[in-house]
Amino acid sequence: MVFSSQIFIFGFLPIALVAYFLLGNPLSKFLGKSIKNYILLFLSLVFYAWSGAKFIPLLLISVLINYLCGIAIDSFKNKATLNKGALSKLALTVGVLFNLLILFYYKYFNFSASTFNRIFNTSISIMDIALPLGISFITFQGISYIVDIYRGDAISNKNPLEVALYIAFFPKVVSGPITKYKDFGSQLKNRSESLSQFSYGIERIVIGLAKKVIISDILGEITDNIFTLSKTGIDTPTAWIGIICYTLQIYFDFSGYTDTAIGLGNIFGFIYRKL
Repeated sequence: MVFSSQIFIFGFLPIALVAYFLLGNPLSKFLGKSIKNYILLFLSLVFYAWSGAKFIPLLLISVLINYLCGIAIDSFKNKATLNKGALSKLALTVGVLFNLLILFYYKYFNFSASTFNRIFNTSISIMDIALPLGISFITFQGISYIVDIYRGDAISNKNPLEVALYIAFFPKVVSGPITKYKDFGSQLKNRSESLSQFSYGIERIVIGLAKKVIISDILGEITDNIFTLSKTGIDTPTAWIGIICYTLQIYFDFSGYTDTAIGLGNIFGFIYRKL
């Protein structure tokens, strides 16, 4: 599910708004403000499962390991022992290595194996590895969480569901932007929604969708047509047009996605800039 798709704009997003505001606001009066976080987490898992349901266990394992590493780092830092710095660093190292190993396995194992085979004439098996949705951003969000705790910029969150929301928050789980836990975590506990924030969020979403649909997608069609010509021969000016269009296509695609993600965050009370 992508932000520019009809199922997201006319299906998922309206349901998310109804669940968060019309259901979350009354429930928060009886169950506390944290219920809104749980609603967002449920929506985020549904969003992720729509395109990558089989990778939900991997996402949850990543959340659990980073959650435990965060608690360990905080615990060791607060212990009255001479080795507290070394133990805290060890917990950080374990967490970072875990995240990087996941990223390496899914994104770079086959590339590394094939390169090693060519250089050293070996026969390491190339595996059929499906790339999980948003694996890079999930990995870096996890690293950001434990690094901020190690640096003392944040304290470990004792609620694993809130750690899960930080890592899996649906506006940014697929393509970012990567947010630091020290900025996001404080708003998990204390944030409020306002009409001005909601309006700004809608404005940012419209800008992002325009960049994606009106600019990036059209440039993509031009790029595809030009690259198709390369099979029969292409002149230099046309090749340069293709290069420029492709560059702008990638820029506006990611820029539009980021604008949309920031707008969605603002709608649900997460401020990415001062209003």
